[in-house]
Parts: sequence; structure tokens; C-alpha cells
Amino acid sequence: MSDLRMEQPDSDAEFEDWQYVHNTIIPTHILSLDEIRERARRNHLEVAYLGDVLVGCSTVRPPDETLTATVIARVLPAHRGRGSPPAGPGSRVSERNHV
Repeated sequence: MSDLRMEQPDSDAEFEDWQYVHNTIIPTHILSLDEIRERARRNHLEVAYLGDVLVGCSTVRPPDETLTATVIARVLPAHRGRGSPPAGPGSRVSERNHV
């Protein structure tokens, strides 16, 4: 069993972790903590930890007028390609993120 855990940010430290991952992966679209908190009111944000190590973050945008939801997963480069379980049917990601 993996020690992967997903936390919905609710403390300054967790919002800063989400910010670090986002801004590291998308350096052309740097977000402030205020912008992230505003996004958290519209979207479902989570921070991913492997044990106590920050490994990524996610954003789930609820369905829009076309009934299409958007799921964005960001993984820090040092933690990619490690053979994590797939996100297909029956996986933890699939089970957790039914929109």
C-alpha cells in the first residue's frame, strides 16, 4: 500500500505547498496565495504527499454548461515516472474523483 495521501488545503502551509507545485510546473502563470484561495472557492484543490514529502497537487473544475468537468494533476519532476498505480477504473484516483 502506498503512503500517498491527498489533502484539501485549509492551512497556510498547505496552500503554500499547492502554490509551490503549481508555480514550479507552470512558471509562466505564477499564482499568488490570494489567487489560489479564490480558486479554492470555485474548484476542488488538493495537495499530494508521499508520506511527508510534497509530490504534487490537483485541481478539479466542476462541470460547466457543456457538462464537462476538468481534472488537472500536477506532479513535481523528481516524482514522475515512478510506477504509481494507473488512474484507470478501480484505482484510488478513479474512486476518489467521481465528478
